[in-house]
Amino acid sequence: MTREELLDNISKNIMKHRLKADLSLESLSLCADLSLSYVGKLERCERFPTIDTLYKICDVLNISIFDLLVFDNSESCPDPDITYRINSALNKVPKNKKISFVKIIESISDVF
Repeated sequence: MTREELLDNISKNIMKHRLKADLSLESLSLCADLSLSYVGKLERCERFPTIDTLYKICDVLNISIFDLLVFDNSESCPDPDITYRINSALNKVPKNKKISFVKIIESISDVF
């Protein structure tokens, strides 16, 4: 595995576990005491995290560091930039209206 492949795997796993924990980038960055910009760059494969950063993220997400380093190629991981944009847009929508947006996305995805 190349350095770039490892970075890609870690980035996708950070995002996957963050979304699974139902945390926004802002929440993860605040709880891990990291800047929002830095966490965004981690998920977009623009920065390689230090061990200390990985431990902070794992602590917030309640996962082991192994969960960030192992990657299952059979899983489909969304593009971090697209997921970030969708999450950012959804964060602006009132909570009681979010289900409508989810239904729209699901109906659109059924077409493909």
